[in-house]
Amino acid sequence: MKKQHKINLHFPDTPFEMLMQKRIHKVLLVCSAYDAFALEEDGRIEEQLFNEYRSLELHHPPRIIKTSNINDAYE
Repeated sequence: MKKQHKINLHFPDTPFEMLMQKRIHKVLLVCSAYDAFALEEDGRIEEQLFNEYRSLELHHPPRIIKTSNINDAYE
């Protein structure tokens, strides 16, 4: 007979101000040129991010930086 573990998921309410203490200014996307194209065609990441920020009444969405080379990502 398998043991079943009871999982207790309790998420206390966190004020929005506490969540927004740190802002993300840049997002680094490391992927092949093909994957970057597919992501762009799939839903325009920048546009989705911008719309999400607007819906939350935030004014400065992060900038997305794309590279296909891991060495460039470290620079």
